[in-house]
Amino acid sequence: MKLATAAAALCTSANAYAGATSGTATVVTLKPLSLVKTDDLEFGSLVPSATAGTVTINPTTDARTVAGGVTGVAGATPMAAHFVGAGQSTLIALITLPGSITLTRGGGSETMTVSAISSNGPTLRLFPGSNTIDIAVGGTLAVAANQFAGAYAGTFTVTILYF
Repeated sequence: MKLATAAAALCTSANAYAGATSGTATVVTLKPLSLVKTDDLEFGSLVPSATAGTVTINPTTDARTVAGGVTGVAGATPMAAHFVGAGQSTLIALITLPGSITLTRGGGSETMTVSAISSNGPTLRLFPGSNTIDIAVGGTLAVAANQFAGAYAGTFTVTILYF
């Protein structure tokens, strides 16, 4: 009986009211992010010897440094790889570089490895008002003793994310 009385009280309660208000829908569209290579990583022309050595390209200055049993000679101009990233100004870019790059001799199976890969700035960068950032990439090439002569090449990926 108490349940029936409570149900009856609910049915005879005061009128129900509804409230209304308006909201706003918003969206921000961003310029598409792009990354374009403008220069390849170039170690130049080298002469190996009976002693192993290294060749380093500085990503900030494009300077080449040789050490050990390697001699740098005239030929292709040594330089860091250069990329231009374009994105929305004031957003943060996260740049990732490969851990290493393998170069293989054209027409052969001999290889050399680039390690200590670095860029000309921090991995987190703020897009400036110009909406572009310059990313230069260098590293250290290991040249084996009596490295087989030839043109060596390899590819690598630079990734840029922004948020």
